[in-house]
Amino acid sequence: MGRGVLRPEEAATRFRLARHSPSEALAPFVDYYWIPRWDLRGKPPYAQTILPHPNVHLVFEASGAGIFGVNRRLFTRSLSGLGLAFGVRFLAGCFRPFWQAPISQLTDRVVPAARLFGPQAEKTRQAIMRASAGSADAGVSADAGVSADAGGSADAGGSADAGGSADAGGSADAGGSADAGGSADAADARMIGYAEALLCSVRPERDRMAEQVAALVSYITADPGLRRVNQLAAASGMTARSLQRLFADYVGVSPKWVMRRAGCTRPRSGPTAASRSTGLCWPRISAMPTRRT
Repeated sequence: MGRGVLRPEEAATRFRLARHSPSEALAPFVDYYWIPRWDLRGKPPYAQTILPHPNVHLVFEASGAGIFGVNRRLFTRSLSGLGLAFGVRFLAGCFRPFWQAPISQLTDRVVPAARLFGPQAEKTRQAIMRASAGSADAGVSADAGVSADAGGSADAGGSADAGGSADAGGSADAGGSADAGGSADAADARMIGYAEALLCSVRPERDRMAEQVAALVSYITADPGLRRVNQLAAASGMTARSLQRLFADYVGVSPKWVMRRAGCTRPRSGPTAASRSTGLCWPRISAMPTRRT
């Protein structure tokens, strides 16, 4: 489990999470694909709290397909029954060439995928759900989705890292999935094929500015000494005001928000047992507001 999934040891007993890289054609835009599977039949629902990231996601699940903007709060997702979701995490700033409008329009929101992809979004969702049914009982029922309103109305409230965590990467071996590894891998490949066909059908030209924004976000994440926007301005050769406008346009949140979010994954001096075990700064996380979906 990655750092976006809080209490990862417990989470690993409830669901399994796989992560896959995009094809070369989509690598300038897509960070990775994430696929959570769970089997909680005969067990109580499980609430997973997620630490959001500055990335847009496209999510397919039993209840619909949605585009999830950056969620500025901690949020909790409820898992129940038997289910699966398929997510596309875009590189920070790199959904902007697809959306062709400021990404701040999506902040704290989820909009139907059909808004961008038209009726092909629902056809792709159905194909992905059918493909998932072949992965040894990792099937999906109408009531087994991650969220009842995913892919719902434009104001259906933002779960930017829907269906687990966008960075909850790697392939989690433990917990909650009845599928055999080989069957799941084959199903994953089919689902990725359907998603990539949809993305390639509207693939834009590469955007130099989007790639610069992605590099800036990576720089913020990698440098624990970066705490103020004027430091980033000096490093990038841009003014603080220009950075604010650029991040609003391409990321949907401010550079300062990204810095604070990055800081939440860094332990302070004298960490608690919880922060030592996860690498997270729990005092900062506990101060963040929470949203339930």
